Amino acid sequence: METFNLAQLTKEMVVHQLRNLKDPALVAGEVIRGTLIARLKGHRLSNFEIQEAVVAVCRGAVSGMVLMEVPLPRGLAAAFIAARQAGMAADIEPNLVDIAAIKGLSAAQRFANPETLHMAALALNQVRLGAKELFERYCGYRHTDQSHPAYIPPK
Repeated sequence: METFNLAQLTKEMVVHQLRNLKDPALVAGEVIRGTLIARLKGHRLSNFEIQEAVVAVCRGAVSGMVLMEVPLPRGLAAAFIAARQAGMAADIEPNLVDIAAIKGLSAAQRFANPETLHMAALALNQVRLGAKELFERYCGYRHTDQSHPAYIPPK
């Protein structure tokens, strides 16, 4: 049983750190990295617990970035990089962290328009090839205009 809410804690730390800063996306990344390392490193956690922590921290970071009006494409990319670095520092299987981070970052769908989500997906794909498709799938994003670059044909 978790005694605190990682998403809420991360959101509050991100908001606190982002006030009056020049590059809030990098600061958000530092908060994510530190929070995840503290939660993951040196603890015996199941894969489920690892995924749960990464998702919660990334969701909280998205909320904090939205509150502080951080541009989401840059913010989500910085968050993804930070989560990956934390996973490496804690010696956790990279795919486990990547998938959980993308799932948590997909919380941006509640706050962003389709264009912003598309730009965020492209930014995530610059960090790891294939992240765009996973992010769009978690967002449930399907653009209806076939000429739009974010169009995903129905299956």
